[in-house]
Amino acid sequence: MDYSSLKKSFATQENALAAQSNFINRVFLWMCAGLGVSGAVAWGIVRNGGSFLRTNPNSGFLLAILTIGLVFFLSAAINRISATAATLCFIAYAALNGAMLSSIFFVYSTGSIARAFC
Repeated sequence: MDYSSLKKSFATQENALAAQSNFINRVFLWMCAGLGVSGAVAWGIVRNGGSFLRTNPNSGFLLAILTIGLVFFLSAAINRISATAATLCFIAYAALNGAMLSSIFFVYSTGSIARAFC
């Protein structure tokens, strides 16, 4: 192997590593955005009293069914829907998770929830 082909090989490897790093960074950015949406929805529901969750005993079951239904829909249609539709479904999924998890704030104190993450 001569020097020029070796140099080209290293450049190709560097490009591949840069592409891989860029992809991983975008994945983590999307996951961070999803957590942000979930947290914002949970905080908004708790801040407004969560009357729907408190007054309707089946609300948790309904939210769980909607979340699972959205997962099945995305799994079946992921190759047929546009990137915009997939993004909107991801945001809806994150919001549904936030709504489901907001009930934790009605059961446990904010301090005990914070201690769970430390």
